[in-house]
Amino acid sequence: MRIGPLVYKFFSSPFGLFLLLTIYALLGAAVFSALEEEWSFETGLAFCGTVFTTIGYGHLTSQTVAGKVLTCLYSVIGIPLCFMTLVGFGDLLHRGVKYLLRLLRRLCRAGCRGGSARDVEATALPVVGDDSEVPQSEAEGRSSGPAVIDAESVDVKEAGHGRERQLETRNDPDCNVCLVFTVTLACLLVYVLIGAAAATAAEIWSFSDSVYFIVTSLFTIGFGDLLPEHPTHSIGALSAIYIFVGLILMSSNVHAGISVARVFKAKIKGCLM
Repeated sequence: MRIGPLVYKFFSSPFGLFLLLTIYALLGAAVFSALEEEWSFETGLAFCGTVFTTIGYGHLTSQTVAGKVLTCLYSVIGIPLCFMTLVGFGDLLHRGVKYLLRLLRRLCRAGCRGGSARDVEATALPVVGDDSEVPQSEAEGRSSGPAVIDAESVDVKEAGHGRERQLETRNDPDCNVCLVFTVTLACLLVYVLIGAAAATAAEIWSFSDSVYFIVTSLFTIGFGDLLPEHPTHSIGALSAIYIFVGLILMSSNVHAGISVARVFKAKIKGCLM
């Protein structure tokens, strides 16, 4: 077994890209903390995070010439690497949501079809040729002949299932795309509200200020007018993890939004053509 293709496949996956991004952030933190006199390793790591996520609150800036030059070079590699990582995880999450929704819909359809099948069996018309529903005189006259199945009812049943499959195939793209976008957007809104509640409890902020800070962070705006004051390194690490996961959710919403835009573009094109 060749190792080269396996290594390439791993490092081109979201998890491999995340590993590369983590190593890149740790190396950058070590270098920046050595160049800047008053920076610790944690400060350098926070600075690297604001650089390659393009949030840039403005509270951490390099003061040395070497640090400023390194910031420019560091961002050239760090920003595309972070972008590819977020896109990879966002696509993975998007496909996961689609798979779960498809699985739930199949389970619901299986349950509904099972119930309708029982109803049909309970109220089904007798098969032509069944002597139990035919007068005795007629049954005796036909007892020697084979039972005849009503081909018309079978054709109708098969046609009904074929039409159902055709309608499902026709409606699946629009329903799937809009439903996936709705679910991912709802997950993002819930995620923002949970983070805002946690930030309100941890910082001296109102709930609206917390929502404002989280939204501007996840959209990588980062005005810097509101800055969290982390009393411990653990809270700072949790905040960084929260923002990174939120960026993944944003990337997933972008994937779903692009799919919705393609569907509406096709519909508009179909109406105009």
